[in-house]
Order: sequence, then structure tokens, then C-alpha cells
Amino acid sequence: MADRTYNLTRADIELAYITTSHVTTANIALANITDASIVNTATNTLSVSTQIAIQEQASTPSPVANFGKIYCKTNGHPYFMDENGVEYRLNVSDIEHSTVSYFGIGGDTSAYPIFRRCTINSTTGGISDPTTGSDLMLNSAQTILPDQSFIAEKIWNGVWNDVADFQALHEEEVRPFFGKCYYDTFDGAKVCNSRCQKSVIGIASDTFGFGVGLSKEKHSIPLAVAGWTLAYVKTDNGEIYECGDVLTNDEDGDLVLMTKEEKMEYPERIIATYKKPEDKELWGPKGKEIQVNGRHWVKVK
Repeated sequence: MADRTYNLTRADIELAYITTSHVTTANIALANITDASIVNTATNTLSVSTQIAIQEQASTPSPVANFGKIYCKTNGHPYFMDENGVEYRLNVSDIEHSTVSYFGIGGDTSAYPIFRRCTINSTTGGISDPTTGSDLMLNSAQTILPDQSFIAEKIWNGVWNDVADFQALHEEEVRPFFGKCYYDTFDGAKVCNSRCQKSVIGIASDTFGFGVGLSKEKHSIPLAVAGWTLAYVKTDNGEIYECGDVLTNDEDGDLVLMTKEEKMEYPERIIATYKKPEDKELWGPKGKEIQVNGRHWVKVK
């Protein structure tokens, strides 16, 4: 069998305890340790980052008297057997990996969560290419459907802004029109076509950093439900609104200043408050910029 090489950390070495009296040339040869200098006879430990060559075994070998043996089974995992014949599996960073498409946390079977390469559609959130692509999904089988959960105390450095909820898009709508206001129907979302429209549900967003809802649907639309997003804002004579001005939609799906009467009669149709114009032509991290197209920043209500 061919030899394999593993990097063992100090946390792994406790499974392979070696006393000073056991460190002999013969014993080192039995364990196939590549360099005797890795053994620290003062602390009875192995160096932190030194490589150990492990001979592959067809089955569990017999224990070595007064020493133990490190070996690799045909299942590809490293093990240590102490002098009493008790076998321990060595957890090398506790990660099983594939150089092709995934790495698993704790193992590579269906019982463990696995990060798999994939391609995520930036418009719909749909997943394709479960073995290729530069994006990641978390599941326990080689499918295009994530089936595991993730939790963290905090997640930092999300460059993108708002939270979007994916909703069904009406079949008459060819594609999402980012920055426009939409209203809801039984058959899906449509671009607003009357001022301060009943059932207005939000602004189509291409600036969201977190998406929920029906992202797997091919004919769906991400609507900003929280945070700041880029939207088309219409003003009289090109005047810029003040920061905090209250906005609703017009007949073209653009945002306009809401009248006092509209705010009193239809408070549920407040869509956003004004923040500022975006002067750049492109916005976003390098290589993934989006076209601003004269839109403005607004705070979603």
C-alpha cells in the first residue's frame, strides 16, 4: 500500500501519547515516523506541525507492545491503536474533504452537514451546478436543495444592504424591474400603475444582502422589506427631496413625495423615506457592481 501523509496538531497528539522510555529507533520505525527529531523527550509530546507518514493497512493491525501504532485503514481515515489494542480514530482538523466539490464538517456521510460548491442565480436565488461554481450551499447529500441550518452570534462585513423577501412575480411581468414599486395580486406581483396604489408591497431590490422566501422559484422577485435600497425617485423640476421625506408610488412605479392627505388616509401605503441620490454609475464590491441608472437611496418602511 502507498504511504499517506497527515498534519497532526497538538490536540490530536493526546491520542498518541509516547513516553520517553518508549522512544527508540525500533519503535519509531514501527510507527513509520519520518523524523525522530519530532519527538520532544522533555515533554513527551510531538511537535505541533510535523508531518507523520502513516502506512495504509488493509485491516486493523495488532497492537505493538509498550508502544502502539498509528496507521491508516482502507476507508481513508487515520487511526491510533494503543498497546492494549484499543483503537482510536484520529480527527485531522475533524474535516473530511473533497478536492472536487465539497468539504464536510465532522464527516462525509449524510449524518453531517456538508458545504458544497454550487452556482446561485443572483436574480432569483435559484441553485444549480451542485458540483461546480464559486458559491456555497449547506446540505447533507449531493443535491441542489440545501437541507441544513446555520446559526451564528453575529455575521460581519455584509457589503450589500437591505433584507429582501422573494415573492411570486405575475406571469405578465417578463423580469424584475429593480428600483420600481410593486403591488400584490392573487397571481403575483406587478409594477404599480396608479398613484398611492392599494396593496403596494415594496421595491424590487438588487442591493439586498439577505434574501428569504420563494427564492427557488424561477418566476419570483426580491422585494426589499427592511434596510436601504436603490429606487427610482421622481421629483418636480429635478429638485432633490430632503432626508426623511415620506414617499409613496406613482403611476409608473417610481417613488414620489406623499401628500399630507395621503399620509392621513393611507398610512399603510407609505413605502419608504428618502435618504440621498447615488451619484456613481456603478455601485457594489469590485467585480460585482450593479448599474445605478440614476436611482436614489431610500429607507424601506
